[in-house]
Amino acid sequence: MTTTNNSHSLLKFSAIALLTTSIGVSASSQDETLHADSLWSSKQVSPKNVNVDLRSLPTADSWQAGMAIKDMPRRRFREDYVLPAAPKNKVANKNDKLMAKQVIASQLPAVEARALEQNFEGNGFTGVNPPDPTGDVGLNYYIQSINGNSGSIFSVYNKSNGSLVSGPTNMETLGSGSCASGAGDPIVLFDDMAQRWLLSEFSSSGNYLCVYISKTSDPVSGGWYAYAFQSPTFPDYPKYGVGVDAYYVGTNESSPTVYALNRTAMLSGASANFVRLTAPNLAGFGFQMLQPVDHDGTTAMPNGTPGYFLRHRDDEVHNSSSNNPSQDYIELWQFNADFNTTSNSSFTKVLDIPVAEFDSSLCGLTSFSCFPQSGSSSNLDPLREVVMFRAQYRNFGSYETIVGNYVTDVNGNDRGGIRWFELRRSGGGAWGLHQEGTYSPDSKNRWMGSIGMDKDGNIALAYSWGSSSDFAGLRYTGRLANDASGTMTQAEAVLVNGTSGVSSNRYGDYSHLALDPADGCTFWYTGEYGKSGGQWSTYISSFKFNSCGGGGGNQSPTASFTNSCTDLACTFDGSASSDPDGSIASYAWNFGDSNTGTGANASHTYSTAGTYNVQLTVTDNQGATNTTSKSITVTGGGGGGDNVLENGVAKTNLSGTTGDEDFYTMEVPAGATNLSFVISGGSGDADLYVRFGAAPTQTTYDCRPYRNGNSETCTISNVQAGTYHVMLRAYSSYSGVSLTGSFSDGSGGTGGSLTESDLSGARRSWTHFTVEIPVGMGSLDVNIADGTGDADLYVREGAQPTTGSYDCRPYRNGNVESCSFNNPAAGTWHISIRGYRAFTGVNLNAEWKP
Repeated sequence: MTTTNNSHSLLKFSAIALLTTSIGVSASSQDETLHADSLWSSKQVSPKNVNVDLRSLPTADSWQAGMAIKDMPRRRFREDYVLPAAPKNKVANKNDKLMAKQVIASQLPAVEARALEQNFEGNGFTGVNPPDPTGDVGLNYYIQSINGNSGSIFSVYNKSNGSLVSGPTNMETLGSGSCASGAGDPIVLFDDMAQRWLLSEFSSSGNYLCVYISKTSDPVSGGWYAYAFQSPTFPDYPKYGVGVDAYYVGTNESSPTVYALNRTAMLSGASANFVRLTAPNLAGFGFQMLQPVDHDGTTAMPNGTPGYFLRHRDDEVHNSSSNNPSQDYIELWQFNADFNTTSNSSFTKVLDIPVAEFDSSLCGLTSFSCFPQSGSSSNLDPLREVVMFRAQYRNFGSYETIVGNYVTDVNGNDRGGIRWFELRRSGGGAWGLHQEGTYSPDSKNRWMGSIGMDKDGNIALAYSWGSSSDFAGLRYTGRLANDASGTMTQAEAVLVNGTSGVSSNRYGDYSHLALDPADGCTFWYTGEYGKSGGQWSTYISSFKFNSCGGGGGNQSPTASFTNSCTDLACTFDGSASSDPDGSIASYAWNFGDSNTGTGANASHTYSTAGTYNVQLTVTDNQGATNTTSKSITVTGGGGGGDNVLENGVAKTNLSGTTGDEDFYTMEVPAGATNLSFVISGGSGDADLYVRFGAAPTQTTYDCRPYRNGNSETCTISNVQAGTYHVMLRAYSSYSGVSLTGSFSDGSGGTGGSLTESDLSGARRSWTHFTVEIPVGMGSLDVNIADGTGDADLYVREGAQPTTGSYDCRPYRNGNVESCSFNNPAAGTWHISIRGYRAFTGVNLNAEWKP
C-alpha cells in the first residue's frame, strides 16, 4: 500500500453571495469574506485487497471485570478559544417558541403508525467511554460498530431475524501499516447508489483515516478494498456522507475540516486521492465539526451535485456583538471537489438559513457534564456543538430534502430538547427551510438524536432520554408526511429503558438512524443506554410506519364493511374504512342487484332471496380509491313465519334433499347467555351452520360442527345482541330432523364477565371479542396481562376498533394494559388485541357490574 502526504497548496476563496427569492433563506452574511485557507491534497493511495470471509476472523477480546476502563478524551484543538461576551441584544424569552406547538400535538390522541420489528442487544461494554455506536443496513445484513479496547469492533447481523452472523471483529484486522492499529470513532454506511458498504475508523498513530469499501453488497464473504488516507493533523470525530462523486467527511481539527475522498476510484478498487479544506471557527466552541450530508434512497443525487455540509449557528454565542435575538441560523456549505486538478476545488458557505431562536448554552458552552441521570453522580455530555449524525438527503424527483437535528436548551435552565429541521429545494433551485420543530413534550432531557425520512416522506427521530430520576435509555417518535408542519405527531415509544446509571460523563458521542434500502421504509437505529453496574451497553432496533410502501405521495384508503340481514332486508356499515394519511370523503355501494347507495351506512331490501356480491368503494380526500366486496345470502319469508326460531321452541319434522339449503333466524336480546343451536333426530345427514349478523354460507360461518348424521350442536360463548342466522344444508337427503335455538334471558341488569386465556398473535395481527352490556351497568373493566411480547388493547362501543378509531387504547409497553368505563352504554362492546410485536400467553378479562 502506498500512502503519502505530499505538498499542499493554498486556495483563497470567499462565500458565494447567492441571490435567492426563497422565503426564509438569505445569502451568506456572516464570514462572507473568508481568510485564506489551505487546500491539502494527497497523492494517489493504492488499496489493500482483503479477500476474507469475516466469519473466519478471530473475534475481539471481550472486556472482563477488573480490566482497565478508559475515557476517550474529547479533543480540543484551540486552547486559546475565547468565550463570547454577553450578547448585545438579549433574548426576551428563554422558552423555545417551537416547543409549545409540539406540546399541544403531544396531547392529541396518538395514532399508532409504527411497527417495531427487530429489537435486540448490540455490542456490550468494552471498557471504553463513550462507545460511539454506529450501524447501517444493507440488502441482507445489518452492521454495527462501536469503540473497543483495540480500536473499533464491528458485528454483522442477519437483518431478517437479528441473529449474529460474524463478530465482534476488530476493524483493524482489515487494515495494514498504521491502519493495523485502530483507535476508534467508527462509522458504518451502506452506499445505496452503489450498493456497497463503507467502514471507517482512525488510526492510533500517523493521522490516518482507515476506510474500507466492500467489493460487493455482501460484506461477509465478498471482500474489501482497504484504504489508508493520511492527514496533516489528527482527524478527530470523523463523520461521513455519501455523495455522487465523493465520500465526504467532516472532522474536528484545529479548524473545522472537510475531506472529499474519490468515491469513483474507491468503488473500483483503483488508486484514490482526497482533497482537504477548512472552514473558519465559530466563537465559543472549542470542539467543531461540519456534518456532511448523506444520500439515502433509490433515486441518485443529480449529476454535479456538490458535497453539502451543515452546522448550526447560535447568534447569541457565535455573533454576540451584533446578534439577532429573534432568530438563529443553519449554515449550508458546499464542497466542489476536483480530483484531477485539485487546486480547482473549493469549499464555500452558500446560505445562512434563518431558523427559530435556539439556545446552545447547555451547562455553558464547554462542559462535558450536563444532563443528570439516576444512579450516578456523573452528568452526561450534551454534544451541543454539532448537527448530529446523520444529515440525511433524499431525492423525490420534483424536489430534494435534507433532514437534521441538534440539541437545544428549551427553557433556559439546561433542559435538553431536540431541534429538528427539513430543508427542501425544487427543480435544482435554492435550498430553503421547509419545516422545523422542537421535541420536548415534558420535563425529561432528550438529546443525541438521529433523524431520517422514509421513501414516503415520513420522518422518524430517535434519541437518548433521561432525567435525575431516570436511567438513560433510548426512545423514538415520528411524523407522517402530511401531518401538521413542525410537529412529531406519533406517540413517543421506548426502544429500551435504562437499568443503571453510567459512571462516565462521556456519553454517545453519537447514535445512528438508517433506512433499509430494500424497502425504503424500515428504520434501523442503534444507540447507547445505561445497563448495569455503572456500565453502558448498546441496543439495535428496527421499525417502520405502517403506511409506508405505497410508492410515495398520497396513500390509498382501505375499504371495509359489515352487514346484517333479516330476511330480505339488509343494513351495511362502512365506518371501519380508513385512510392512512387523510380521511374518507365518500362511500359508494353496489348491492349486486343493479341497485346502488351512498354514505357510510346504507340499507337495502332485496326483491328475492339469493346470494349477492356487494361492493363498497371509498374515496379519500385526495381522490384515491379502494374497493372491497363480499358475498351475502338473503332468505325470503318476511315476518315471523316458519323460518323464525323462538327461544326454546323446536322446529320439528324438517326435511331436505341433497344440496338443499334452508335458512332460519333468531333474535337474541342484550344480556342473553348460554346460547345454543341443536339439531337432532330423524334420518339422513343434515349439516348445521350458524352465523351472527348475516346468513352463513359453506365457507363463511361462526359455527359448523360438521359431524355425520343429524346430531350437531353449536354453543355460542360470546353472545351478541341481534340476529343469529342458521342454515341447514342437506349433505345427503334427510327427514324428521328437529332444530332448537335457546338462550338464558339476561334481562334484569345483572353483571357478567369474559375471560380468555393463553392468547397469542403475530406482529400486526388482530384478535377480536365482543361482550353484550345490559342496561343499568355502572362499570366496565377490561384488562390484559401476563405472557411475553407486546400486545396492545383496544376497546370500542358499537363497532370493531381500528388503530385510528377506539374508545380506549392504553398504548403501553408489554402486555399489562387496562381500560375502565363508568356507566357503559348498553349494547355490544368490542374488545380487540393487536400484536404490536408477536405475543404469547396473554390473558384477557372483562367484567361489568351494576
